[in-house]
Amino acid sequence: MKKPLIVASVVCACAFAANASFDSWFTGINSGATTANNLNASSGTWTFDTTHGDFEVNGNVLEFDLDDTYAVTYDVDVSKAPDTNTVTKVTVSGVFTPVKLADLPLEGTMNDRLAQVGFVICDTGSGNSYYAWVGGANWFALSATGATPDPTATTTLIVEFDYSRRLGDHTKNYVKFFIQNGELLYALEDSNHVTSFTMTSDQGAALRQVAGISCYGSGSLSAANGNVEIGVAEVNGIKYASLADANTAAAGSGTILVDRPTTETVTLSSGVTISDPGKNASGATLTLPANATVTVIATADEANNGVSGNCSVPLNFSAGAGATVDITLPGTIATTKEVVPGSVNVSGTTATYSIQTLASILTAANPGGNKALSANVSKLRTFIAADEALAEVDAAADVTTASIQTALQANGGNGIPKWESYVLGIAPTASVKPVPAPAGDADTTAITLAIPAITGDFSGDYGVTYKVGNGAAQNDPSAIKVPLATGTSDISIVLTPTVQ
Repeated sequence: MKKPLIVASVVCACAFAANASFDSWFTGINSGATTANNLNASSGTWTFDTTHGDFEVNGNVLEFDLDDTYAVTYDVDVSKAPDTNTVTKVTVSGVFTPVKLADLPLEGTMNDRLAQVGFVICDTGSGNSYYAWVGGANWFALSATGATPDPTATTTLIVEFDYSRRLGDHTKNYVKFFIQNGELLYALEDSNHVTSFTMTSDQGAALRQVAGISCYGSGSLSAANGNVEIGVAEVNGIKYASLADANTAAAGSGTILVDRPTTETVTLSSGVTISDPGKNASGATLTLPANATVTVIATADEANNGVSGNCSVPLNFSAGAGATVDITLPGTIATTKEVVPGSVNVSGTTATYSIQTLASILTAANPGGNKALSANVSKLRTFIAADEALAEVDAAADVTTASIQTALQANGGNGIPKWESYVLGIAPTASVKPVPAPAGDADTTAITLAIPAITGDFSGDYGVTYKVGNGAAQNDPSAIKVPLATGTSDISIVLTPTVQ
């Protein structure tokens, strides 16, 4: 008789969350199996070499007796894995014919077989023991109190390959071995009581997926199944089985990307950032401790696709006293818009906020060609918002300094460019035509005129004076002096750029 050897090509490992959920990936032997060519397998394909072995199916059990170096192999369809880079649990049930210690395959043979791990029941000469190989020159013994190797009975082996790289050396892959007996699960350990092993085999160090199961020698299989842990959220590209675990990994400063729907209730660490482009956390309750601050990265649609105005994010926050939520705008939207300070409000299942054009876009506008309107961005926003045409340009998702500048150069209802009205502190419809001074004219040497709309509430970008013909500059818009000389005089408003 030959000796059976279980080989699984897989990926990485670490301890997985106790509340992790697993989805079925592949099933090597389903009910109704009748022959070796009809095992009703799913998400995989069996390969049998009938010229170098005997195969028989009895009651959904595949029995095999193979020539040396030949194997029966179940190749899995990796494209059907429910998730990747998490934990894959491979369950193999069958009768393991013992391998003599001297007959254990060498490292070169295992690598030639593209093995990531190997497992046998080994005849040590003084009894039977579980043995495993994870790479390198040596096989090593495994044991667990309560789990005694029995080569005459069905053994249920669970190999847990952790793809997540959550613990230990994040560049390596790990594996654990378990023996299941009814409802009891026994973690196998080596002589140093280690239960998690780094896969250093050529395949185990490189691959991050299960490729299949191969059996060498003689024995029987009644199950060859694979289940994959579902990653709910990730931090720095590492997946976690729950939002709570991801929050712990973020450690108060990382970004949590929510990958799948969750209805968890999670107390978030202050300083974490939530990115939920699929709105997978909309059913979760996110508790913010008192005085904590959490940042949410809005999606494009949650930011009105960049159009200024009111926005909302569907997240259910339960906020403690003094807790705050900050909103970060996504990618291209953040190049034109910003969150209005103090606009974020958390209520029930929604966080609302408002966005506006970046201050840097507005304050770079130079419609006069010699001075940017940078003195008072708050005043500039108010002026733009009060004019329908300007407000429309400002609200656009594709707003630019050039588009703002062009809109400000257009004439208002008063006949002068809107930017000049802004500089003068008047509405674009307010007349700048001089009229007799409202207080009367007692000057016997000049006619006193006024521009009532101009009150001196200037933008601060330009100095404002008034000239009558070639006369000296005057400063008071309520008392512009026109000399009592024969003829006509032009009255002009002079704008002089202030120092940047």
